[in-house]
Amino acid sequence: MQPHENKAELQIRIARAVELRRQAIVVALARKLYRSLKEQALQLRSDSRGDGWIRIESLSQLRTTVGGRFQNLKQRWVAAGLPLREHRGDRSVKAELDREGWIELVGWMERQGWEASLATDEEDWLFSVRSLADR
Repeated sequence: MQPHENKAELQIRIARAVELRRQAIVVALARKLYRSLKEQALQLRSDSRGDGWIRIESLSQLRTTVGGRFQNLKQRWVAAGLPLREHRGDRSVKAELDREGWIELVGWMERQGWEASLATDEEDWLFSVRSLADR
């Protein structure tokens, strides 16, 4: 057999094996997704300070919680002097807040239906948000 024939035969065998095990593969992927979503929900609950306050450590976490267009939110985040993470999982460094930028960001969050509270120097997160509907 030619090398390209071996490759074609191998592709056919793989396709057949995947087809035969499709249900098992789908079930395994569904279980993985379920566990991942469950872990995220538990993490969100553990990140909560109580009384509806949610700890915010990163721009992506704020966007997930509050919503909004990424570019607009990023501009407000940077203008407030909040740090951007280079890679997922990087620890947040304490922000050197720009007062006017922070006020603008808080005002925007209030228009979205959220209030914000800065973290103290002893806390590991940057600030917390709470839905105005939860008050």
